[in-house]
Amino acid sequence: MQDWLRECDMKILGYHNDTKAQKAKKCFCESLHLLEFLDIFSYDLVYSSKEFFLAVAKQSQRDLGVSEYEFETLLQDSIAKLKNLAKLRNARIYVKTDFSFGANTRPLHVLAMAQGLLWLGFGPQYTQATLSLAEILQMTKGMVIMHYIKNKGKLNIWGNILEYYLIYDDNRYEFDTQGNLKDSTQAKLAQGITFITLNV
Repeated sequence: MQDWLRECDMKILGYHNDTKAQKAKKCFCESLHLLEFLDIFSYDLVYSSKEFFLAVAKQSQRDLGVSEYEFETLLQDSIAKLKNLAKLRNARIYVKTDFSFGANTRPLHVLAMAQGLLWLGFGPQYTQATLSLAEILQMTKGMVIMHYIKNKGKLNIWGNILEYYLIYDDNRYEFDTQGNLKDSTQAKLAQGITFITLNV
């Protein structure tokens, strides 16, 4: 499809501004896969990323011998993965300490945020779009263990570390300082996945 687009006259896709056409073509042709394109391409007053892909699919399907249904299935699969990736990018891990001020308030300190789970050497970030909740919980467990060991159970000024929270997809998962999920129901979600070693 990328090869087809490289040779395509962008006017058949509705582009009349050459700069805009070349920018869209370059973005599509240099993306490693559809998920990357959908993530980085922004509306250019001609197409959104989904609309651009469908326009290219419609024009190229006869030449490529691929049905419209196959293109639509690929697009829907990539959109679902992109939604999963967005949830992961919004994930936050917080640390609760015994620091108290006033009426025994206990602040939560952000340990990792946005791509925190993606920065740990698991390859290109787009491969993370297929992570299951169990895998994310196992990765978080590794981060918690390493963070606790690295800091010897204490944060300067803030005091002793009591527990950790992962906020993922509007849910809160509580971990003890050994990386164990405190809720037995949540712990069942993380079973059956090989422990992942993380370098911090």
